[in-house]
Formats: sequence, structure tokens, C-alpha cells
Amino acid sequence: MPKNEIKSIDIMLDGKKIFISEVLFNDLFVLTNEFNIYRTKDQYFVQQWNSDGAGGYLIVWRIDNSGVKQRLILIP
Repeated sequence: MPKNEIKSIDIMLDGKKIFISEVLFNDLFVLTNEFNIYRTKDQYFVQQWNSDGAGGYLIVWRIDNSGVKQRLILIP
């Protein structure tokens, strides 16, 4: 059984709260609190490696002021 899971995600850009639908994170488990944020013009890319030691995955979110544009998951 997973040790943790996401209950909610809060994102603020330029003082505006960005809504993240639960369907975009209710399947994510074994999370870390370490992530990298990259910005290109008006878009942000949030990258996070998650692992339980036996396996893991990389998730990348593409976000702009109107919300999440893309969610990518890589399982090596």
C-alpha cells in the first residue's frame, strides 16, 4: 500500500489561484516534497521524481495563468 497520496494541490501565479482538477493527481502516490520549477515566458514546468526505493516515476506539469496545460508521467 502507498505510504502517502496527494489530497490537494495549491498553485498561485501572479496572485491568482490556479485550479487543479482532482483527476490530474488522484492516481499519484509515493510522493516526495522535492521538485524543480522552470519558466519559459508565460509557462512553468514543474518536475518531480517520486519513488518508494523499488520503483519510481517522473512527473512534469506544464502550467500557465489559465491552468494546467499538460501532465506527463515517465516510468523508466
